[in-house]
Amino acid sequence: MRGSYELAVFGSALTPIVDPVEIQHLDQRLIDAINWFGDAATDSNASASIVKYVSAIERLFFGKFEPGRTKIFAGRVTSVLDAFGCDENHCVHEQALAVYKTRSALVHGDNFPTEDELHKIERLAAALSRMCLLCSTQLYPMMSQAFDNPDPTTLEEVMKRIGIEGLDWLAEASGFSK
Repeated sequence: MRGSYELAVFGSALTPIVDPVEIQHLDQRLIDAINWFGDAATDSNASASIVKYVSAIERLFFGKFEPGRTKIFAGRVTSVLDAFGCDENHCVHEQALAVYKTRSALVHGDNFPTEDELHKIERLAAALSRMCLLCSTQLYPMMSQAFDNPDPTTLEEVMKRIGIEGLDWLAEASGFSK
């Protein structure tokens, strides 16, 4: 059952950070993203859920703000999900663009989507956010192994490099195999 597998993955990722002496930077990011995801999943307002799902992904994959965020967002989501084999239909980039553009329209008040569009985008945002969380439970240990307690700047550098080179370099640097 897929749901129990995903729960086991989350549990194994959270176990080392339940009672740590010091919470590492990436551990805090994962906890924050899980909280955003949980808030989104339980929010009855589709607009608020979309914003929260996007916030979860941003917390996972962005160390700082940069102009051109829509394309960067879609690129990072695509790069990570593709690297872990989670973009079999090659539609993640298009979905991530649609989700982020809708989030921007909601936050900035531009061309408010219809109720049907909102619910469609909410489902896409939930699926993308869930997959980003699952991939991060594998990505973050590699980053932590390769870079001792990576900070936001290192996260940015790693995400950019994954977008250019894929994941093999990080798997090799961390001693993990893909």
